[in-house]
Amino acid sequence: MRKELSLLMGVKENASPLELRRQYQRLITALMNAESESEAEQAWRYKNAREKLTEAFEKTREQLGKAEQLHGSVTGAGILLGELLTDAEVISKEQLDDALQAQSKSKPPLPLGRILVARKLISWEQLAYFLKLQDLLQLPVTHQQRLSRQLIELGILTRAEVEVASTDCETTGCSIFHAIGRRAWIKQSVLASLTGTVDKAAEEAENEAAASLAARKIQALSV
Repeated sequence: MRKELSLLMGVKENASPLELRRQYQRLITALMNAESESEAEQAWRYKNAREKLTEAFEKTREQLGKAEQLHGSVTGAGILLGELLTDAEVISKEQLDDALQAQSKSKPPLPLGRILVARKLISWEQLAYFLKLQDLLQLPVTHQQRLSRQLIELGILTRAEVEVASTDCETTGCSIFHAIGRRAWIKQSVLASLTGTVDKAAEEAENEAAASLAARKIQALSV
């Protein structure tokens, strides 16, 4: 569950409990401010995202506390499929250990996912989902695929809106961050908080959007 929370909040997969807590507070504050400043439909999306984020964070509270007690912080290189599955409580630590033991005895070693499916501990659909999640968590937080998934999971953007932004990226060569900013679907403060980017990035996106709008106005006047 902690790894999925990392995806929702736009932090590195090996973020410490302290980093997760700080990002959670930043996000909640940004979403609440955006909710109070937006019209009804968009405000509802921010409210929905805040509730989803709160629910996900509360589910990991006990886990984060234990991690801080044992290690002070949680770090590590890479993400293991088994860790994702146990974090999400899809399988138990004991079931994972048994599967890993079976994997070590197979010649050549079978993929862990295949062993878990054969034992009916997970389905092929679950395996595909968590392998995709594993890949996404290893991407930079502003990567198009990761940011798109984050916004859809939180309910801030619809899948159709993300597809439009992706098309903008393909046609203009801009980043997904700037494509969404140009559409003004999300407040830049929220977008910057979601991706963990600095305020400078949000300011640059706003300046780019303003320059684009000014250029369109000049072009309209010259016609």
